[in-house]
Amino acid sequence: EVIPIPSTLEDLPDWQEYVAGQVVFAPRALRAATKSVFAEPQLVYRSILLLANEYRSMRLGMSDDARERYQQHLGELKLKDGLSISESRSGEQKDDYFIDHPLHPGKRIMLDHHLRRGTGRDPRNLLRIYFHWDDEERLVIVGWLPGHLDTRQS
Repeated sequence: EVIPIPSTLEDLPDWQEYVAGQVVFAPRALRAATKSVFAEPQLVYRSILLLANEYRSMRLGMSDDARERYQQHLGELKLKDGLSISESRSGEQKDDYFIDHPLHPGKRIMLDHHLRRGTGRDPRNLLRIYFHWDDEERLVIVGWLPGHLDTRQS
């Protein structure tokens, strides 16, 4: 199936059906996306597909070369993957780095990873997708995108 790549993030709430069972979005992530001024909305969709496919395959150990394929696709999209913030520092940011699990109300999870591209603070050119891998559900939970969450430096 060819998955469409919309030209606006306003389509993300409807588009999420294409990654159902692989990626779940927190409501605040969808709200932030639809209000975003990010200049490359199609990069957001491609990044979500990367999480749904290559990242998830890597986490599930679906093939011997899953990690290499994930790294290759990160490079093609000029993205970096890393820890979002340390657990000890996350408390300094109130609840920014924590969300209620979209599938399990009352369960709090930390957005411990993020995909990133760009530096600075201009929301038109800076991409951050904050997420959490859920071992039990075997899927990615996206808790914030496409802008930067606050840190001590911001």
